[in-house]
Amino acid sequence: MDKLAFVKTLEAILAAVVAVSLYNFLQTYSSGQVEAFTRPPDTLLNDFLDNIDLNSVVNEYDYLTLDSLFSNLFYETIYYYFEPVYHEKLLVSGDNGSPRNISFIYHFPLGVDKNSVRVFSSNYELNTNALFNWRRVPLNFNESISDEHLKFNITIDEQGVNNQSLRFFIRGKESVLSITDWVEGPSTINASIISYIPELASGELCYVYYSTGLLNNASYPLLSESKEAQATIYNSQEARTADVLFSAESLGSETSTYHVKYSLFSENPDNYAEITNINNTGVTLEIKEDEIKGGSAPYSATIRGENAVKRVLPIDNGFVELTVYGGYS
Repeated sequence: MDKLAFVKTLEAILAAVVAVSLYNFLQTYSSGQVEAFTRPPDTLLNDFLDNIDLNSVVNEYDYLTLDSLFSNLFYETIYYYFEPVYHEKLLVSGDNGSPRNISFIYHFPLGVDKNSVRVFSSNYELNTNALFNWRRVPLNFNESISDEHLKFNITIDEQGVNNQSLRFFIRGKESVLSITDWVEGPSTINASIISYIPELASGELCYVYYSTGLLNNASYPLLSESKEAQATIYNSQEARTADVLFSAESLGSETSTYHVKYSLFSENPDNYAEITNINNTGVTLEIKEDEIKGGSAPYSATIRGENAVKRVLPIDNGFVELTVYGGYS
């Protein structure tokens, strides 16, 4: 399925979800909105949430659809505020029993509160810091590509880039790359890259990610060069990717389960711990949510009401605590 057809199909599915959810909810209140809106706000919110496919919302980070449902039904009657908190698994093992400070790269969805990231062991919160020092360069090719190694040039419009941090992503998944040339000018960097492209449509965007931090030291393989390709390069943009640092407990050969916790659309103060002396030697991290995340943010102006209802929802690799605050206008 090509990209345009996929987008139209997704739009149709979301439209159907909205229509069915609204129909089910209105059927519950068959006597009309007047009776419905005389109920306590928390009762009304609970009944409404019971008629929505919240699993799709939290798994796809699709809070615009949830916002549309609320605004279409409760327009100028109820004010509301969404507060999703994600808990996603991180598996860690080491080669000795010493506690240490370690780091990993993590991709967050749209709307992440950059001050909310925390790492938890099974028992308690660990000292954590999150450095959002990643950016990305969008690019595309004017031809369809399938199962090929391509060599192409990119321009990064800033200095201070860690040339061992580059990552290449196609359709949200990382693909292998190697750097064959790196030239730093007064204000830009020109790099030659070889990467494997499993499949890419003509004009479809892919991304080279890079960091201005010093934590990342990728080991680039030697790739066979298939052919040179001309890429259209766009201006770099902020990425929702961070170096997450935390103070791990005693690490052993057995795998320990940690959780990465973060919230969307909130505004927490910056109270991260200062973490230095990062040592990932001998550490194995299995990051379960290692693809680029998308998502959509609520469109409407939101107000945190005095009434709150909560749902705990499973996701592919953890769970989400979704709190919806509301009240009558």
